[in-house]
Amino acid sequence: AHRIIVLLPTQKMNKVLSVIGLICGWFCLLVFLFFFPAAVIAFYFYTYFPVFWLCVAWMGIYIIVGTILLGVCRRRVTVGKNNPYHHNGRGDNEAGGGGGNQMQVENAHAAKITPRRTYWFIFAVGLLNIIALGFWINAAFPSRWEKFENTQLQAVGSVTDTSAKIWGRLLASNDMLVYIRLASDTSLPFALVGIASLSSSTDYTAVYEVTGLQPATEYQYQVRSTNDAFSFPASTFRTFPSIPSSNSFSFVFGSCFFRRPWEDLTNFKLITKLSPSFYMFLGDLIYSDSPVYLSKTVEYFYTYYRRMFDDKYFQSILSTLPSFFIFSDHELDDGWDQRTEQQYDNAINKAWNSYVAVRNP
Repeated sequence: AHRIIVLLPTQKMNKVLSVIGLICGWFCLLVFLFFFPAAVIAFYFYTYFPVFWLCVAWMGIYIIVGTILLGVCRRRVTVGKNNPYHHNGRGDNEAGGGGGNQMQVENAHAAKITPRRTYWFIFAVGLLNIIALGFWINAAFPSRWEKFENTQLQAVGSVTDTSAKIWGRLLASNDMLVYIRLASDTSLPFALVGIASLSSSTDYTAVYEVTGLQPATEYQYQVRSTNDAFSFPASTFRTFPSIPSSNSFSFVFGSCFFRRPWEDLTNFKLITKLSPSFYMFLGDLIYSDSPVYLSKTVEYFYTYYRRMFDDKYFQSILSTLPSFFIFSDHELDDGWDQRTEQQYDNAINKAWNSYVAVRNP
């Protein structure tokens, strides 16, 4: 009689393979469930949270949860007498009865893996990551989803001692009508002082320069649509004093305005309490290149301006405080290192000019 010996993995080999599998498993877990979402979230919140500590916190959560679930989802080993290779301690197997042509199995094990809970864990975490990624994409790339097309506002641009530029964005109207009156006597009716044409080429924005005003005088103005079908609430601005003048004045300046979808620009409430004479915007009014470009069309850049001007606190500043603007790099591209002629034309000559530059002197 011949004895056949089948070598199956020993307990020591199983431990080695388990350790290797555990290392590979945790590596895949960290790559898929930690580095990718942590990088995404850190990239989006980089102006608020240090990237390092965010990554540490994110990894800690996954290690804690993963360690708990590792114990729940560990491999279950079942050795039963119904297994024909079950070793009974006497050198033979119970199924064979110990006769001829017996198969001796040394250090044999039969394993039954039950991965159902592991599958559910991977599915649940993967689904959460997909949902989180969807929210991030929706917030980071508004020009692909939320276009802020219904944004409407009126604003005062540059002001002198005898003039003021009134700017507005109106929908469903062919013209923008500008009305004005003295703020000191609100019993007087508004007087129509000018009409500016609206068109899709400027994203339905227009500007009109009101002249013949009195120095150091407060006025109320109002922008209305054709046939007065729509009108903004009255806003107030003040002309500059005559030159020369010994009067002192204050002003505010700022730059780098990065608005996230869920936040309001509440800092502008503090500016109104200071009662400055004017505001100087020193660049980076929008971040059209953050986190990356998806498009370089004029509509893409229009969306970022509409998104910025949709904030109610920002509107309160623009509607009452004379403003002067310059652009920096993020209106076009970070560092201007990847600009093209078409990109410059859409970002600056069209979008920037329609929403901002026309208000300047």
